[in-house]
Amino acid sequence: MIRGLALTVVTALTASLAPTAAQASTPTTQCRQTQVPVQVTGTQEQLSATLCDPGDAGTVLVLFPGASYDSSYWDFPVRPRTYSQVRSLTQAGFATLALDPFGNADSSAPLSPRLNASVEAAALHQVVSALREGRVGRAYSRVVLVGHSLGSTIVALTAARYDGIDGVVLTGLLHRFDPVDTVALFTRGFAPAASDPKFADRGLDPGYLTTVPGARARFFNALTTEPDVLAAEELTRGVFPATDVPDAGVLIELLPTTGLIDVPVLLAVGEADRIMCGTPPTGTDCSSAATVRSAEAPWFSAAARLQVFVLPGAGHSLTTAPGTRQYQRAVIDWARSYVEADGGVR
Repeated sequence: MIRGLALTVVTALTASLAPTAAQASTPTTQCRQTQVPVQVTGTQEQLSATLCDPGDAGTVLVLFPGASYDSSYWDFPVRPRTYSQVRSLTQAGFATLALDPFGNADSSAPLSPRLNASVEAAALHQVVSALREGRVGRAYSRVVLVGHSLGSTIVALTAARYDGIDGVVLTGLLHRFDPVDTVALFTRGFAPAASDPKFADRGLDPGYLTTVPGARARFFNALTTEPDVLAAEELTRGVFPATDVPDAGVLIELLPTTGLIDVPVLLAVGEADRIMCGTPPTGTDCSSAATVRSAEAPWFSAAARLQVFVLPGAGHSLTTAPGTRQYQRAVIDWARSYVEADGGVR
């Protein structure tokens, strides 16, 4: 009986994932799949993405997910009225471009040795330029980058090195992290994606990784996360190139690269994030926005006007935490107050 129930749940969830690009569509918002051409070490590749626009948005938020996630992280297929950040942003009047990182969905899968965080930041900068120039839909006057976890390191590198960005949201990323849980995740939680039946026909080289069964539990607060959310997380798992990790760790976690970001920054983290939070001096005290800001402020310049949001009870992944609507509202309020009120890049 239990096995039959599990099969029913999995079948229903799988069916719900088919029209992912339309999950956030509303009567006033149109979503469509698109591909953005980018140059990677001299070769043209493409990043697939879902562009959602309520019709008159001047600001577009570019959403870059973390390791082993694709664009569905931002437009989650379970109860989108609660868990889709794309939906909440577009209903608030913003456009969104949810990216599928290399190796995911219809994005190219360059040989992993050709990729690292710096290369991906250069590709993300090309996406920003395409949005400003009207080569992805219409031209947008303001572009905000939103990242999660490893995706946040790529977002931070892009904002530190390139112009054309009006604001940055970094989620699931702090400069102090729990080394024990992080090492456990990267040594036992990931395996070559080519060995996973879900990705067996993708032609991915061994450098592309995905999570092993059960590893995604580290992304959540098991006491509060809903069972169907956990099940959908396993079904929507993605891949990432392991070659992104070394320079991301050095450039963001060890060097003061984030101090070069000169646009408004919102830092968001879950109070119960097992990877980032813990007892100083290793992990960060995430008991309040004040304690997180105290730890993080030295890594940012005054120009960043650093704002911090802590989601009570949440783990590493904020979009699928039960209180995610609070986080979504914090991003919307910040974007209106610190990005749109400034009028964009000058």
